[in-house]
Amino acid sequence: MVNARLSRTAHVVLHAVLPALLLLAGAACERGADTTRAAHPERLHGEWTVEFHLEHRATLTRDTIGPPPVNGSVVLLEDSRHRRIEGLSGPATHYGVYSADLRSLDLPATAQVPTLMARLARGDSVEFAFDPGQGHPFAGRGVLAGDSLTGQWWTRGGRTTGRSSGRFTMRRP
Repeated sequence: MVNARLSRTAHVVLHAVLPALLLLAGAACERGADTTRAAHPERLHGEWTVEFHLEHRATLTRDTIGPPPVNGSVVLLEDSRHRRIEGLSGPATHYGVYSADLRSLDLPATAQVPTLMARLARGDSVEFAFDPGQGHPFAGRGVLAGDSLTGQWWTRGGRTTGRSSGRFTMRRP
C-alpha cells in the first residue's frame, strides 16, 4: 500500500509538476532574449512591386486630375542592427532599396542609392521610411495581408513646403 501511494506521488510529480517547472524555467531563460526581432520577419523579406497614388498634393497646381500612379519595385532584407529611424515607431526590422521615380509625388530625385527602412510592427502592421536621413521625410504605414500590403504614405511638410500624401499597394511579383 505504501509503494502504491509512492508510485502515485511519483506519477503526479513526473506528469504534472515537472512539466510546469520546465515551462517556468524556459520562460525565465528567455527573459533576456532579444525582444526587438519581429515575429515572422520572412513575411516582409524579398521582392515587391509597388504602386503609389498621389491624393493630396503639397502645392496647388492647375492640374485637377493629378499625376498617374507611380510604379516601381522594392527589395527588403531583415535588418539585424535594429536601427532607430525617423518616421518609424520603433527599431527597423528590414532595410532595402527601391526603384521608382518619385518626382511626380512632389519628392526630389535622390543622388544616392534610393534606400528604405521598414518595421514589421504588431500583428500585420508595417511602417516605411524612404530615403531616411536625406532631408525629405517620406513615410508610409500599411497592413500586410497575404502577398499584398496596402496603406497610406505621406511627406512631412515644413514652413516652406506643404505635405503630400496618398495611398500605396505592394504585391509580390
